[in-house]
Amino acid sequence: MVASTDAGMTLVTGATGFLGNCVVQALADASHEVRALVRSGTEMPPPRVESMVCGDLFDRTVLRRAVA
Repeated sequence: MVASTDAGMTLVTGATGFLGNCVVQALADASHEVRALVRSGTEMPPPRVESMVCGDLFDRTVLRRAVA
């Protein structure tokens, strides 16, 4: 899933997977700022990610933080 926030940041879920990483690379190549929502326990952000939020996609609190 990809969503743009009000601040112009693009949120990518699944950014550490194969397809998500390709999406991140394409967005970064197009000069988008990218934020990744990753599973808890992920220590390193995927390459070319501006910021990273750890948590579960089904947790509303995490989603609010991710799109803030």
